[in-house]
Amino acid sequence: MRKTFILLLSLLVFASCSKNKEDDRVMVLLDTDMVEVFDDGVVLLMLASNPDVNLLGITTVTGNTWNTSGTAYAIRQLEAIGRTDIPVVEGANRPLLAEQFNNLRADWTEWGYGDQYLGALETKEYDTWLDAYHAYYNSEPTMKPQEIDAADFIIKQVRANPGKVCLLAIGPCTNIANAVQRDPGIVPLVKKIVYMGGNFHCEGHELPWAEFNWLADPDAANIAVHAPFAEQLVVGQDVSDRVRMTGKYYHELIDATTNDTIKEMFKKNYLNGYFEKDPDLQWYMWDIISALALLDESYITNEENTYVTVTTEGKFRGQCNLYDESPEEGTQKIRIILDADDYRIRDAVLETVSKL
Repeated sequence: MRKTFILLLSLLVFASCSKNKEDDRVMVLLDTDMVEVFDDGVVLLMLASNPDVNLLGITTVTGNTWNTSGTAYAIRQLEAIGRTDIPVVEGANRPLLAEQFNNLRADWTEWGYGDQYLGALETKEYDTWLDAYHAYYNSEPTMKPQEIDAADFIIKQVRANPGKVCLLAIGPCTNIANAVQRDPGIVPLVKKIVYMGGNFHCEGHELPWAEFNWLADPDAANIAVHAPFAEQLVVGQDVSDRVRMTGKYYHELIDATTNDTIKEMFKKNYLNGYFEKDPDLQWYMWDIISALALLDESYITNEENTYVTVTTEGKFRGQCNLYDESPEEGTQKIRIILDADDYRIRDAVLETVSKL
């Protein structure tokens, strides 16, 4: 009897410790215009392989890629690392105002600026995620996305975990805005939201006044930054311009990657071709900075806290506007990251891929 009691007590203590460890993990919802590996895919790998993170799900949105393609990419990468338990949910395939995406072509034709990057508009749009998966991988997936809209999934997860969920929005904010509009009551229940978007004290890469993610859906970005979340943190081009990598580092990533499928993704990524042509080319680590800033703020080395709006109409769509005092009712103060520890960030990515 005594041995049985001790065994039961030990099991209860073990279960309690396991539950506490589970509860201590950071709950994250990743909202993304997913690509293979660099750089949205690297964020997926970092979150999904981190024992201190409970990745509640991945919601896809059109931006860099079409939502159908992004869903296929997310599923393939989760399959590669054995994390098919993480839900993937398809989200918005167009901005809140659908014509905004098509306006990108007109903007660049008129203003003739930047590299004229068009994101998803430069690629084939597949009717379904499964069509995209078949086209990219010529095989059958071992998992499928959940049959729920991304905005509804966000609402469901936030309501199920009040005060615990961190939103990581590294694409256009369309899914976030849809969730906020459908159920404004979730806003105070979100622990923190971290964005990759905007440009504040530097020129945008796409237009002098705009960065791609927030230019692709400025209405959604403006709704998001106006929402009274408990904490908003944004990684824009200001810090992205400072945290870069070279071809030497990219090939160190390839060499360090222990997962064969992920290694092949790195090799076929467009960056590999860029670096082969110019090994001294410097490239950006956009979304990765956002993920690491969410998990550990010691990566942040300089920031400011100010009121932000996003222009939604006219020539300057997508422009971020900063104010010392609230310019209008409902404007929120947002933490804007201006610089980060680039050496530690690069080391963190190398460590991630070496353990997959």
